[in-house]
Amino acid sequence: QLKIIEKIVNYLDTLPLSTLDIELQSLGPLEGGSHELLERFLDILTEAVNSKHNFDVVQAYLNVFLKYNRQYLIDTPALHDKLSYLRTIHCESWNELQHAIQQCLCV
Repeated sequence: QLKIIEKIVNYLDTLPLSTLDIELQSLGPLEGGSHELLERFLDILTEAVNSKHNFDVVQAYLNVFLKYNRQYLIDTPALHDKLSYLRTIHCESWNELQHAIQQCLCV
């Protein structure tokens, strides 16, 4: 499954910014997408963060995704567990990255 996630992230990386913006915006039910698409994209983001690859790119996708879909995510308790888990692993990954940067600065 990690290879599939990697392929998805690589594909998203090839899209022009305006196209990527529209794609992430259109995932939500209010923009023509669906609950299932939002849920699946949360799974993709979670796996991408877990992979510890392309942290900056995944962070950018997460920011745009939350920008357009935050209200639906807030209003949908069924997604709160996934969001909470994503937040937890995101914070852990960020702490690991900060630690690695500090190690490099000390050397």
